[in-house]
Amino acid sequence: MNIGFVGVGRMGANMARRLKDRSFHVTAIYDIDRAAATRLAAELGCAACQDLSEVTAESDVILTVVSDDNAIRMIFSGSGDNLLVNSRKKPARKLWKRAWLRASRRRAKVRFT
Repeated sequence: MNIGFVGVGRMGANMARRLKDRSFHVTAIYDIDRAAATRLAAELGCAACQDLSEVTAESDVILTVVSDDNAIRMIFSGSGDNLLVNSRKKPARKLWKRAWLRASRRRAKVRFT
């Protein structure tokens, strides 16, 4: 199973490290802070993706660890590049979301096709 990460701040980076330590195959890292993504990817021996669609192409499971509502909107429905761009190429894809959201937004639904 190939695991990708979007959002590698303190929480996301440590989750990726823990999975790698437990012999899971972390294959793709993406963060808006390209330097952080590149450093972590080098540490874990995986790809530092330039685009969200690359993460989707390289991963069977994608864990997103982002900070707010706007980041969620960007990674799932941003125009041009987003996690759903390559999702139809691997229909068994799983997405796991972890984010700090405002209480008024918690009921919002993301639709995956």
